[in-house]
Amino acid sequence: MDQDVGEFLPPYIQDIYSLGMISCDMMTKELPKRADTVNKKIKFEEVYQTSLIELVYSMLEKNPTKRPNIAQVLQHPLLF
Repeated sequence: MDQDVGEFLPPYIQDIYSLGMISCDMMTKELPKRADTVNKKIKFEEVYQTSLIELVYSMLEKNPTKRPNIAQVLQHPLLF
């Protein structure tokens, strides 16, 4: 669930957060705690490139207006 519960946000902003949570779950095999996403303390294995980890953290950004939109996510070099 998006941490912005109670706020009205366009669905696409919540979808980016959800995509970050799913990505994190796939990479670490567990869902992160909110404090870990804010403090960037998620334990990723060393096999993941730093730029991919930074992308996941950007999708989990607490401030919804600072999250990338889907076009920016899809333009990430590791996705193509």
